[in-house]
Amino acid sequence: MEVLMLILCPITLTLKEMEIKETSITSMEMEKETEDATKEMMDVLVLGAISEFIANYALNLDMACGNVTGGYLFKELKSLLRLILSWSILYSDVWGPAPTLSGDGYRYYIVFVNAYTRYSWTYPLHLKSEALVVFVKFRAMVELQLDKKIKVFQADMGGEYIPFVNQLSKVGIQVRFSCPHTHRQNGVPERKHRSIVEMGLTLLDHGGLPMKYWFEAFCTATLLINNLPSSVLGFLSPFEKLYHRNPNYNFFKVFGCSCFPYLRNYSKHKLDFHSSKCVFIGYNVSHKGYRCLHPSGRIFVSRNVVFNELEFPYKQLFGPHLHKESSSTICSGPAISNLFNLFSNHRTDCPTHTTSQSVTTKAG
Repeated sequence: MEVLMLILCPITLTLKEMEIKETSITSMEMEKETEDATKEMMDVLVLGAISEFIANYALNLDMACGNVTGGYLFKELKSLLRLILSWSILYSDVWGPAPTLSGDGYRYYIVFVNAYTRYSWTYPLHLKSEALVVFVKFRAMVELQLDKKIKVFQADMGGEYIPFVNQLSKVGIQVRFSCPHTHRQNGVPERKHRSIVEMGLTLLDHGGLPMKYWFEAFCTATLLINNLPSSVLGFLSPFEKLYHRNPNYNFFKVFGCSCFPYLRNYSKHKLDFHSSKCVFIGYNVSHKGYRCLHPSGRIFVSRNVVFNELEFPYKQLFGPHLHKESSSTICSGPAISNLFNLFSNHRTDCPTHTTSQSVTTKAG
């Protein structure tokens, strides 16, 4: 019996060793398959310029290799990226109150920022409670002009956004609020505010204009930011991301510089000058033209303008005592639906000296 046990013992040990080796091989194969599957998943994520996103957030392939939790992580990440890349997430925030009323009596403005393109839209508000009305109009513009659907709306817990919940839930839009006192969760529009305000104040100071033109300066700043390269977008501009073409920088002029709009249509008699020195204060909301502030207080909106971008004549034209200006509007010529269309449809061959019909308003 002992002899038989001695004979069978090596065989038993050999079988156990084979089982251990087989188990080890199976584990190695499973680990390799898991690693291969993870790499395939990563390859899918990288497609469509997602490598930029992964680089920005320092994701590491090793964190998911052979890890079940990693699989769920990438599944959720893929779902999130699908939302971002499909132009579905919109950030928003309200800025204000401004210590100085704008010419049209505005004290606030609201900004909308698309998560994927980082393109921004700003709209003035008299009161914070007007935010929902402005968003409804903005959403209609996006769906018609861009043929896009907003699926997720993200903002802070400000009282102006509480009415959004019932209104947007009716149309299937998910509303997400940041946690109280956690501004970084809504950091995109917060940083956008900082960029807009800092650039706008710089434009006002450089052009020598008073603070009552803060909204004109902020609109101009928004336009410039939308057309400047961004490191977040791989040094593409939001305009390029949205329209897939290069912006036309010939369209832009120096805020606050002197300009000479064609005013022959407004001549009172045969000896009136056909033009007069004005101050350039931005781009018109309803018309594709330049806003020119006349010494009389009127604002002429025209495409037929000659610019001197080295002179800033506001103090020279208006002196130390500013005019008290009332707000009224006289519109003529073809209108463009909103500021978004004005900025997105400017011609690629727009010269400095242009020819088009002029319109006039009172400075607001």
